[in-house]
Amino acid sequence: MKVISCMHKSYVWKLLCGLVFLWHHTAAVARDVVQPYVSGSVTHHSNLFRLSKDMAPVTSDTVMSRIEAGVQMNYLISRQQLVFKGSVNWNKFEQYEYLNYDGNDWLAVWKWQLGNLWQGDLGYTRNKTLANFAETQITTIGDVRTHQSMFANANYRLHPDWRLHGGGRWNSLKAGSATAQFLNREETVGVLGVDYVTHSDNSIGVQSEFIEARFPEREIISASSFDNGYSQMTISSVADWKSSGNSRFRSRLGYAQRKYNELATRDFNGMTGRLTYDWSITGKTLLSVAAWREVGGVSEVLSTFAGTKGSSLDVSWFPTSKIFVRGGVAHNSYDFREDPGFVDKREDKVRTLSTSLGYSPLQNIQLSLDGVIEQRDSTRIFFDYHYKLITANLRVNF
Repeated sequence: MKVISCMHKSYVWKLLCGLVFLWHHTAAVARDVVQPYVSGSVTHHSNLFRLSKDMAPVTSDTVMSRIEAGVQMNYLISRQQLVFKGSVNWNKFEQYEYLNYDGNDWLAVWKWQLGNLWQGDLGYTRNKTLANFAETQITTIGDVRTHQSMFANANYRLHPDWRLHGGGRWNSLKAGSATAQFLNREETVGVLGVDYVTHSDNSIGVQSEFIEARFPEREIISASSFDNGYSQMTISSVADWKSSGNSRFRSRLGYAQRKYNELATRDFNGMTGRLTYDWSITGKTLLSVAAWREVGGVSEVLSTFAGTKGSSLDVSWFPTSKIFVRGGVAHNSYDFREDPGFVDKREDKVRTLSTSLGYSPLQNIQLSLDGVIEQRDSTRIFFDYHYKLITANLRVNF
């Protein structure tokens, strides 16, 4: 087992200090809004590296254990709300010890309100985790990536029936491996829109979104280098409509235009959108259906992008206050936009089946068992895979 690094120790020290401070600071913060916790899980991966059945037989079955410690805070100050979540985690692989890593996950949000006309949020997120193997299928090295995001949003009620909204976001991805530095990227996002709002808080409107993506390092393929930077503009109609208190319909339908700094063959122009319908069938059963057509990154492991079409169905059932059951199916089709270095056009279809069973024997103890089955078919040789995982988790809140 690898020696704990100084950086890792500093995270643990900060978290422990925060736990002690929040636990004893009851004069300013009520105990029910501060929740330290610890959790542990064991996961069995049937095909960790997402290898094709047509590849040479290489076993990638493994068991991963994870320990996590964190704290959640929800603090109200008059009409202001402060939300904080912080955790550190230790991940160990039974068979592939070189993949062991220490991760973290942080979120801080100020949900503000000024008078009766202005409200919004200001926040920061950061997480460090192991990159997915679905695209690399590399069995000899793992890459721990760091994601950061800063965001600010504001709503202004210019009239009882009309609302202006706008915001900005900065996203950053930094690869840990020296061979993956070309994946480092920064995104700047701006949104501006106007909504018509009913007395029951339903809304319909229009919004525009602009994205500017920068890749500091050029990608080198077949002795050629590429700048993967791009700009994107999207104009959409948006709606958020609740009916009878039991159902909610959300939509975003529009036209997107993406232009790359190089390789114009990867540019995209077309309709995009997402439709979601949530239905509370009974007080104990929830149904959610979604369909989408979008353009974007398949994962943080790729510098190329794809047009995506998909749909999903999720059902949640709460037979008692201590038990929950969830299940879902999803289907995604990916049309890659002229991936450099390959002559053949790549199209993928990914089908996912997931299920969860949870039980709380006590108010502060949560047990869960999660399973996932996923299959990818691809027009590119050796990119298909079949994958299963099952995770057992225990969480204790203090």
